[in-house]
Amino acid sequence: MLTFDKKCQRLPDFVNQLNEDQILVISLYYYEELTIEEIGQVMNLTKERVETIHQTALARLKILLEEEDIHEYIENLKNNEMEGNMS
Repeated sequence: MLTFDKKCQRLPDFVNQLNEDQILVISLYYYEELTIEEIGQVMNLTKERVETIHQTALARLKILLEEEDIHEYIENLKNNEMEGNMS
């Protein structure tokens, strides 16, 4: 599984896989530290819509991180299997 440091390093890659609205909400909320209400004003959206975009983005990021963990786990299994065959 990815370590916390590796996940932090890869986070921009994962964020870039979101759609444009999700990227903007995540950027404004976490990097610019705007409130949900302020983001709604900037994007001309209701608070409820911004909250939906935010939650959808977080769910997508969670899935991307889990998929990355699974891919890394499979690669580790393959590498260990290959090393075992070489012995």
